[in-house]
Amino acid sequence: MASFFKTFFKGILYIVLLPFIALLLAIYFVYCLVVFLYMGVRCIIVFFAGGSPLGDLPEDVKAKEILAAQAQNLVLQQQTYQQYPSLNQTQQPYNQGPYIEPTNVAVDNQINEFDESKNSDSINEEEPFND
Repeated sequence: MASFFKTFFKGILYIVLLPFIALLLAIYFVYCLVVFLYMGVRCIIVFFAGGSPLGDLPEDVKAKEILAAQAQNLVLQQQTYQQYPSLNQTQQPYNQGPYIEPTNVAVDNQINEFDESKNSDSINEEEPFND
């Protein structure tokens, strides 16, 4: 009889607790859906704004610091070693000579050969052999 009451009360307990369990699962589902939509919209906005949607990793932050320090050093070096032209110097313009068209020697040779061959087609006017 004890096993009957044990099974009976477990059934009653499950029937009473089932709506609360279903309610908790439904609330958790709605929470996950809201977080999913919020993160999707947020990532799209941050992406098109030019940022990183997932945030910066510690390695990324350190790399940006190193690059910023290098850029600062480069700017300081350029400011230190920049030479200013004196006021009495004027910049000379680049003198470019006249344009000379390139010639194609191979084409010129072919034209000359054609002109010479025009005369070679004529009948040979040499004296025939006298035997």
